[in-house]
Amino acid sequence: MSYTVFIHKFKDGDSAHIPFDELEQILSAYGKIETGSFGLEFISSVGEMFEYPTLTGSVEDGISGISFDRPTLNETFPLLIFDLLKIKNTCFFGTDLEFVNSRYDMTNHYPKSLIENLPEKPKVISHPKENWPFE
Repeated sequence: MSYTVFIHKFKDGDSAHIPFDELEQILSAYGKIETGSFGLEFISSVGEMFEYPTLTGSVEDGISGISFDRPTLNETFPLLIFDLLKIKNTCFFGTDLEFVNSRYDMTNHYPKSLIENLPEKPKVISHPKENWPFE
């Protein structure tokens, strides 16, 4: 069974875009973004953190979301996620929607459908280890 985790940006309950330059600046510490066969791809330079990432959006319009298929439980991946959550109004959640984490209070920005069935309310985290609920 595979598992996917997501980074997504929201504003006032709707999907929003991360400016490409802002995203590229953060990801450059972990690898690089390239244009591949299926659009934008992120290539890790710090070891295996996931099987495959997907960046939704474009250089011109920005990125609305990032998914990481089959993330690995290593020390680097939580750091990457924590750094991405520096981007205002971004959150981190899994396929099963058992958790939603962010670094800022996003109460007015989450879509109702994202948080209505959470076992606990969305969590504001202050440390990289807090964003990985599987340890």
